[in-house]
Amino acid sequence: MSWPKVPTTFGTDDWPRKIANAVNDLLGRADELEKATNWAALQDFPDDAAAATGGVAVGQLYRTGSSLKVRVT
Repeated sequence: MSWPKVPTTFGTDDWPRKIANAVNDLLGRADELEKATNWAALQDFPDDAAAATGGVAVGQLYRTGSSLKVRVT
């Protein structure tokens, strides 16, 4: 899915443009994540310790039921 971009021209104030650019950057990263992740293949673990035992590296995604998680420990 491709997210719509936020307009980056709001007049003379600079902060709205900076916020719009940051939002657009995040939306682009979300698109990249969606394209790069095989959501159906994510393994199910109850917590980080179990995910670690199951071979999930720190920073990788896993799930607990329908909740998406990132291993941090």
